[in-house]
Amino acid sequence: MRVPASESDPPDDHSAIFARELLANLYRASDPQFRATVIRSISKIDRGIFIQSLQEIIDIAREHRATELALALELTKILDDRESAERLQEQLSSIIAGRGEKCAPSYRAGHPTMIERSVY
Repeated sequence: MRVPASESDPPDDHSAIFARELLANLYRASDPQFRATVIRSISKIDRGIFIQSLQEIIDIAREHRATELALALELTKILDDRESAERLQEQLSSIIAGRGEKCAPSYRAGHPTMIERSVY
């Protein structure tokens, strides 16, 4: 198994399979230290799968400080990689936009946004 240095050096099929298996273990695991190790491992083995599964990884990571810190570290490393940074930023924008849509109905129900409050 070959570990890619960046997305410009894509993982082989075995690495992708292993990363997906780790992701499945992340869902099943309960130990925060194990989860943190799995988060770091997925990021190193296949950044594409890591970025593609980011929403699910965030949902799991937010349950414990150790996993939050592992995720923050891996996101920082990806942002330092030119090939991966743009894809990560796009995925994060998509996640943020999705969360904004979930909040949008309350704004439409008569609760002004911060921008609307500053205009009035």
